[in-house]
Amino acid sequence: MSEHELRVRVRSLIHDRASVPSAEITSTCVLSVDLGYDSLSLIELVDAIEETFGLAAVGQETIATLETVGDVEALVLDMLAGVAAEAAR
Repeated sequence: MSEHELRVRVRSLIHDRASVPSAEITSTCVLSVDLGYDSLSLIELVDAIEETFGLAAVGQETIATLETVGDVEALVLDMLAGVAAEAAR
């Protein structure tokens, strides 16, 4: 899956829990302010990301740092890069 495809999939997961049309979701959108996310919807998003991409559990400290769509995209890309690096060993 390309980076673009990953970003599209992440934004789709974000949209599933957002209160705005998908066309308005950009990397700079603030989850709580622009998309109507609360703490529960953020946890649900992270759970969906873990399940969709087969990632290890994301810690509460990391979840607390996710402010924008770009933060979520970066987290997924970083975690997938870590998985790929582990697999290459």
